[in-house]
Amino acid sequence: VINAAMKGIFYYYNPNAFIVHLPPDSDGSQAADKYTKLLSDIRRFIYMQKKFELFTKTPNYSIFPKEYLFPYPGHYVMPEENLAEAGVAALPKKYPEIFTVDKSREIVMKAVADAEKAAVKYFEYSEKWERTLTSVEKKTAAFNLESFKLKQ
Repeated sequence: VINAAMKGIFYYYNPNAFIVHLPPDSDGSQAADKYTKLLSDIRRFIYMQKKFELFTKTPNYSIFPKEYLFPYPGHYVMPEENLAEAGVAALPKKYPEIFTVDKSREIVMKAVADAEKAAVKYFEYSEKWERTLTSVEKKTAAFNLESFKLKQ
């Protein structure tokens, strides 16, 4: 939904509607063990924040309604939120038997580095995809025009 909004396509939901979420088995945010879920959430939120940071430098950002981000993902994408610091603190606080501060820092800094690379790749892919669709539309239109001419 956020990816679509960054391209100017907005979805609005009826707050009175119910959504049934049936997540697949996974080792991500739906993981059975809580520390794997927390790790996945840290990675996902850092990636979202990095992606949004790059988005703020695009022309579409000027027409993006900031209230669209609230309540979720809300503050998780705001640059003033130091998600890396929060992640480093959260892991040993919640799971001291598994994570030391140093190990947490190592994990979170890798998540930051991965997120920075992935965010750049997202926008590169998004631009390529847009160009591809435009090309396909043009070729389809030309093909349809040729087909029409042949039938006459």
